Amino acid sequence: MQERTSRFSLSRDTVKMIAICFMLLDHIAWYFLPFGTPTAQIFHTLGRATAPVMCYFLAQGAKHTSNMGRYLLRLLLFAVLSQLPWWYLHRDKAFSLNMLFTLFLCLLMLCVDKSVRSPVLRVFGVLLCAAATHYCDWGIYAPLWCLIFYHFENSRRTQTLLFSAVALAYFTETLISYDAVGYPPRIAMKMSAIAFGVLLALPLIFFSKPGEKRSRFLKWFFYAFYPLHLGVIALIRFLMQR
Repeated sequence: MQERTSRFSLSRDTVKMIAICFMLLDHIAWYFLPFGTPTAQIFHTLGRATAPVMCYFLAQGAKHTSNMGRYLLRLLLFAVLSQLPWWYLHRDKAFSLNMLFTLFLCLLMLCVDKSVRSPVLRVFGVLLCAAATHYCDWGIYAPLWCLIFYHFENSRRTQTLLFSAVALAYFTETLISYDAVGYPPRIAMKMSAIAFGVLLALPLIFFSKPGEKRSRFLKWFFYAFYPLHLGVIALIRFLMQR
């Protein structure tokens, strides 16, 4: 990433903490609030920023990790731990994997992109990993953001333009999906507007400080928070439905 010219900056751990708070609000809205209420719409809009922030830090981690194998194993372990509450909360879907599986596949994709010498095999491997995220939360969009952050680390303008193009595609898909289930165009447009919340990730990313010393406790907290908060939400939902 380009050297920051602004005096204002946020630590990487602070940015991640903001992102998981946004995610928690988003999930509270999905599982406990009517979708069309103003509070739910605000929470959903904020929550859209979490996935791209995580994609940014994943791309940074892929470049600077000292042990890619351990990184992959950590993501896979916590993805497996998260899957049971995820399945309980998404019983209406035939098959779905949680966001940590998405990040695992994205990291595997970047590992292939980084290490495979043959251009043909590299492109095939990248496309295969990206396609596999179709069955995961934030599928397809997450690997695109990871590739953007990974390959254009030194060009904030290029990152912004390409990131925004993917955000527009996400909004378009959301709008089409609401229109397909019969919502009037005006209502579908209003409900799809939350998709532009992904753009909130850009200021968080651009104001994060690079190269700082990380808290070991927070490193593991960020991994553990995902399955823990899903488990608590699933338990509350179970008790409410009894």
